[in-house]
Amino acid sequence: MTRLFLTTTLAGMLVLSAGSAVAHTMLHGSTPASGSILPASPNEIVLTFMEPTRLASVTVETAGQPARRLKIGTKGVASIIVIPAPGLAHGRNALQWRAVSKDGHAVSGEIILVIRPPR
Repeated sequence: MTRLFLTTTLAGMLVLSAGSAVAHTMLHGSTPASGSILPASPNEIVLTFMEPTRLASVTVETAGQPARRLKIGTKGVASIIVIPAPGLAHGRNALQWRAVSKDGHAVSGEIILVIRPPR
């Protein structure tokens, strides 16, 4: 009886811990998509998360320029977050975002957008 109780308790703990490990939000996608090569800086960047989240910051790094923080258009907690008029420079732009998921854990990621130089 004790062995069955311990086995059941242990199995339950494993299931609960696995559920909390996957509770952190994830970026479902972005528009434009990471890896896109664009003719000009987009009018906006839209981040779509798997669940409502609070975006804490977005910075952009372009080779040869200092990193700068972008304005976040969507305030509060949302699944779809808009970054208006990012003003991306020609070349490779690395947008690094940080957010707080619904369960309070910090998550982060990076989106790469390339802006073609004028011809």
